[in-house]
Amino acid sequence: MAIAVPGFLLVAGSRYFGERARERSDARAMIFQLLAVTVNTVEAARPAPADRSLRANLMLIDREQNALRMAYHTTGYSPGELKLPWHLGQGCAGEAWQRRATIIAPEGSELPVSVKDADKTDRPWNMTSEQLRMTALTISSVLSVPVFLPGGPLVGVLTLDDSKRLDESRLGTPEVQQAAEAVASDIGALLKKAGTDIPESIE
Repeated sequence: MAIAVPGFLLVAGSRYFGERARERSDARAMIFQLLAVTVNTVEAARPAPADRSLRANLMLIDREQNALRMAYHTTGYSPGELKLPWHLGQGCAGEAWQRRATIIAPEGSELPVSVKDADKTDRPWNMTSEQLRMTALTISSVLSVPVFLPGGPLVGVLTLDDSKRLDESRLGTPEVQQAAEAVASDIGALLKKAGTDIPESIE
């Protein structure tokens, strides 16, 4: 039996989903912009702001893989880095996820590492050999902050990373840590509108 649907209901439904799609798209664009602004702000406050080496990314939890995957990022990441999954306790991001707290690396002398360290059995931060090979040449200091939905669950991790050592990158300073935690809170609010699924295409 055919069911007649009043035209005004179809129009209202179409408008709702159109507005929802625009809201989602706008929120996603704002996340990319927020990452870029964060990088620019931190670099501008450093003693040598002309040397641009800081990057930022937002990893979201992929429930199927039970791993963090990069969903939003600034420039400078290789295709291999973009595809890397990070499981609970792996790397600075995985530690932030596991501990549900801000983590700064290195905590000792484990960074930077070289590519040859990838073949060792005692790799730092529970990283896989592939993770080490992909990041050894680009990362010497990291700051990772868990991202929560407003009043809700942990859905991802905001990470700032730099090829500079911790004393040069300023990622270990209280000011940068507090700023990153504020950004993570803002991102959580945006994700409520953008959705927490991994975007099919990464800009």
